[in-house]
Amino acid sequence: MKIFTLNVESNQYPGQLARALGAKAPQQLHCLGNVDLLQGKTIGFSGARKASAKGLDMAETYGGQFARQGWTVVSGYAEGVDVASHRAALAAGGSTILVLPQGLEGFYLRTELRENWDWSRALVVSQFAHEAPFQAFRAIQRNTVIAGLSQGVLVFEAGALGGTLNTGLTTLQLKMPLFAPVYDGMPPTAVGHRPLIARGGRPLATDQGNVACQIKSMTEVMD
Repeated sequence: MKIFTLNVESNQYPGQLARALGAKAPQQLHCLGNVDLLQGKTIGFSGARKASAKGLDMAETYGGQFARQGWTVVSGYAEGVDVASHRAALAAGGSTILVLPQGLEGFYLRTELRENWDWSRALVVSQFAHEAPFQAFRAIQRNTVIAGLSQGVLVFEAGALGGTLNTGLTTLQLKMPLFAPVYDGMPPTAVGHRPLIARGGRPLATDQGNVACQIKSMTEVMD
């Protein structure tokens, strides 16, 4: 499959990312798949690699609902919440963007996504050189792109440290809407939601009300 490289000056470069990050926006995005997805409505997902069963279920529920309403789900392709949200979007007949913490040469299609994979509804993005390996600092940079590409971000089971908390803090720094689902049975490690909410994140009481109604309220904030 052909790799498309979008320079920051290109008309195809996502305006959402350029506006959010300004001079800090990546100069290039290397892409596999449907680059038109960069121009649509986008919602970011970030969460624990070892999320609880309830956390994974919530990520899939929200991912599927957003996809059915025409939003493209953006996440980082890590185990746990990221893959669950990608899978839910595709299974719902929607679209998803995978933002990699390494170059495109390191991309492989995870088993969990193969059943519903469709290149017309998926895009793999990397800001790094094709041969760049995974490194922790690249994961942090990748998180910034997830937040920058998204009109709002959901975080699931953020810890005291780590990528999910980092994505949430970055979203708030960019003055983008951040949503933190809260539910019965959240693991004791999920202590990152409290500081995120204290800094302006919006709590979602997922054990109450209808998810579709909640998403309507969330989209009003993001419009």
